[in-house]
Amino acid sequence: MKKKTRIKVDIRSLFLSGTNVRGIGRYTNFLEKIAHPEISFIPHQPSIDYYFLKFLKEAERTLPKNRLTFKIFHSSQLATITLENLVLSLTSQSSYLYHFPNIYLAPPILPRGKIILTLHDLIPLEYPEEHLKGGLFNKTIYLHNLKLYSQKATVILTVSYASKKHLLNHLKIPPEKIKVVYNSIEDIFFTPNPYRKPKPYILYVGGVDYRKNIPTIIKVFHRLKKAGLTQHLILVSADMLSQRNSETTKIWRLIRKLNLKNSVIIKSHLPDHQLLKLYQQAQLLLFPSLAEGFGYPLVEAMASGCPVVASKIDVFQEISQGTVLLAPPQDEEALSQEAKKIIQQPQLREKLSQEAKKKARKYSFAQFQKEMVKLYFQLLNQ
Repeated sequence: MKKKTRIKVDIRSLFLSGTNVRGIGRYTNFLEKIAHPEISFIPHQPSIDYYFLKFLKEAERTLPKNRLTFKIFHSSQLATITLENLVLSLTSQSSYLYHFPNIYLAPPILPRGKIILTLHDLIPLEYPEEHLKGGLFNKTIYLHNLKLYSQKATVILTVSYASKKHLLNHLKIPPEKIKVVYNSIEDIFFTPNPYRKPKPYILYVGGVDYRKNIPTIIKVFHRLKKAGLTQHLILVSADMLSQRNSETTKIWRLIRKLNLKNSVIIKSHLPDHQLLKLYQQAQLLLFPSLAEGFGYPLVEAMASGCPVVASKIDVFQEISQGTVLLAPPQDEEALSQEAKKIIQQPQLREKLSQEAKKKARKYSFAQFQKEMVKLYFQLLNQ
C-alpha cells in the first residue's frame, strides 16, 4: 500500500508571468526538478511521497530509484491563490512538511505541520519603494508573512551566508533556525567553452530595478568604448522591453544622452543554450548590483568561463570565492579599471576563467538536490 504524501512544495511561481523567469522562478524550477528520475542524484532513501502545489491540473511522476512519488498540481491564476491557500491551511496535517519558496504566495494562515519558508533576501525591506509598491496587497502580505513565518516556521531557509547575516540583523530569529542551502544553476552552463577569443562586447544579465545599477553599467561601458576596448553592451533583460517605469525611462534617456543607441543591444529572456553562448563569447559580465541574495548570472558566468567584474558586496565575495574582480558598486572608475585588466591581460582572463569554473561546481544541481532532500528528511524525522 502506497504511503500518503508527506511533503508539499509550492511551485506556483513557475506559472506566474514575470516571476517564472526571475531568480525565484529559477529556484522553484530546481525544487520541481528534484522529481525527475533522469537527473536524480539522491542515494536510496525510505519511501516518501512529494506533493507539489500546482493546482487544477494533476500529473504524477515516480522516481523508481528512490521510490519517491511526486504529485503535481498547478494554477496560473492569481485570483485562485487566496482560495488555494485557505483550503491548504484548513486541510493541512501535523505530520506533513510544507515548503514555501515564495513569501508572497505562502498562506497567510499558517498550515499545521512543519514549515520551511525560503527567504532569499530582505531586499523588499531595503528597497521598499521598488519592491513593495505593487499595491497595498503586496505590501500587506509581505509584511504579514515575514512576521508570521519568521516567528512560527520550523526552518527559515536562505541561499547564502551573507543573506543569513542580513536576516539575523533585521529579524528576531534564533541563528539555529536559519539554514543555508546554496542555489543551483543549470548543468548546461558547465559546458566547455569552444570559443578561443571573446567577441568585443560587455554582457549584463538580469532585471532593471534600482538595485541592479544599470546606469552605472552603461557609464562604465561608455568609458571602455571611448578607450577603444569594446564595441557593444548586451543587456539581457526582459524588463527593458516589457516595462515602462521610472527606472527604464532613466536608462533609455542615458543611452540616448551618451549617444549609445547603436552600441547597446537589448535582448529579452533567452533560453539557456543561447544565454550560454553569450556568456562564452563575452569579454566579461559586468554585474555591479547594490544588493543580492545570491546572484544567478554571476555564477552562470563563472561556470561558463566568462570573467566577471562585480560589486564588492558581502554576497559576491562569498559566492565568487576570489575568482571574480570586485569594486565598489557606484565607483565607475574602479569598475572600469577592473574591466580593463580583463580585456587587456589575456593571461589574467584565462586564470580567472579556469578558477571560476572550478569554484562554480559548488553550485551544481546535484549538490542542491542532495542538500534539499537531506533537509527534508531531517525535518520529517525530528
